[in-house]
Amino acid sequence: MESTAYPLNLTLKEEEEEEEIQSRELEDGPTDMQKVRICSEGGWVPALFDEVAIYFSDEEWEVLTEQQKALYREVMRMNYETVLSLGKALFSFVS
Repeated sequence: MESTAYPLNLTLKEEEEEEEIQSRELEDGPTDMQKVRICSEGGWVPALFDEVAIYFSDEEWEVLTEQQKALYREVMRMNYETVLSLGKALFSFVS
């Protein structure tokens, strides 16, 4: 029996308009104008990479297509860079 992999949905916020964009399938991916925002009552909060990371079990990974795996790697890289940039912004406030 073949397993079916379903695309992951992400909710993104457009940085300029601050409006929530409807959920998109991960296959579509975010545009350059969109950023994943980590907010609490309108303010930025520190985040750990594990708080925004998505992990697959070995069984789940095996049913993904090569395109889905490549997209996963790209989104995880973007999440990592976003978390790093949040840390830099936080430390620039402190200094």
